[in-house]
Formats: sequence, C-alpha cells, structure tokens
Amino acid sequence: MDVAYLSYVYIMILTLPVVQQSGSEYKRLKRLGKILHLSKSRSLILKLETGSLPRLRTRVFDSKLKQVGFVFDVFGPVSIPYVSIKPTVSEPSALVGRVVYASDEKA
Repeated sequence: MDVAYLSYVYIMILTLPVVQQSGSEYKRLKRLGKILHLSKSRSLILKLETGSLPRLRTRVFDSKLKQVGFVFDVFGPVSIPYVSIKPTVSEPSALVGRVVYASDEKA
C-alpha cells in the first residue's frame, strides 16, 4: 500500500495484484471479498464487496496470486450478494478468512 500525505489528510491507495497471462499481457484483478466459511457442499462462501457481479466460471486467486477456484454461483439479495466458489485447491478450509480476487477471464 502506498500512502500519500496531503494537507494533513492521509490517503491510502490500494494496489491490486496483477496476474501475468500468456505472452506479455497482464490482467488486473478486482477484490471480491473475504471468505466467510466452507459450505457442506465444499464450496467457499463470501459476501461480495464490489459493486459489480462477477461472471460465472471467473477464475479466483488468493493474495499470493495462486488460483484457488472459480465462481460457481451468485446468490442472495441484490443489495448484498454472496458468491459461491468451487475450490481447486486440496485444502479449501485453509482459505476461510482470507481475501480473494477475481480476474476478468473465465476458467
């Protein structure tokens, strides 16, 4: 995080991780939210923090830019939607409480 000092006001600039795609293309990730829990069907559930809904099958990454799954479903109220993520990692319970990010590209 970068911090800029401007007339006694602190402004924090959040830099999002970037994933390198094939060749020299880079895709910017957007923050989805913090994973709340692992469901009985072994899906990761999170409350969406951004205003725009992710597309189904969008790839999901952790803060270390490792792919952890893909968006399986979006559900709940329109004002505060939840996202179900099908994990692609061997131990999905380790991701509970962590922040995840989504790319614009489908899995």
